Amino acid sequence: AAHTPALGRITVHPTPVASAPAALAHDLLRSMGKHLPVAGSEDGTYWTGNAQTAWRVVATWMLALRI
Repeated sequence: AAHTPALGRITVHPTPVASAPAALAHDLLRSMGKHLPVAGSEDGTYWTGNAQTAWRVVATWMLALRI
């Protein structure tokens, strides 16, 4: 059973948003306790529209945290 919260495992079924290709990457970063730039700021605008960078950061953190 993949979903066993008592053992520190949960199962989710993410649904990416077609109009926001970086949204799933952002959700994964938040789930790892990482913070994104404030929405509306120059950095926030860049992050919202740049899925490639967001996915690279997700991959980097997953490797670093051994997830």
